[in-house]
Amino acid sequence: MSSDTFEIATCQGVSGCVTVPGMKLNRTALRVIRERTGQSQTQTAAAAGIDRANYAHLEAGRRPGTDGQIVAIARALKIDVTAIIGDEAAA
Repeated sequence: MSSDTFEIATCQGVSGCVTVPGMKLNRTALRVIRERTGQSQTQTAAAAGIDRANYAHLEAGRRPGTDGQIVAIARALKIDVTAIIGDEAAA
């Protein structure tokens, strides 16, 4: 499977979850996108089904985030998951 293809993964109860192998949350992109949508961390966390404190740790880079959390956050922000993964330097 090439690096630009998607694979189905188990995403902790997120039905129909599609992830990129070895997803890594780009916290800078996440924060910028969340702020541009006008959502607070509390609103985004609630929409993603994640505890607000845990979400804050993800956005600050203190926790890496699971594939399921990353997909849930992307869905909460109504964006493609590829918008919030990848190299921090590219953000």
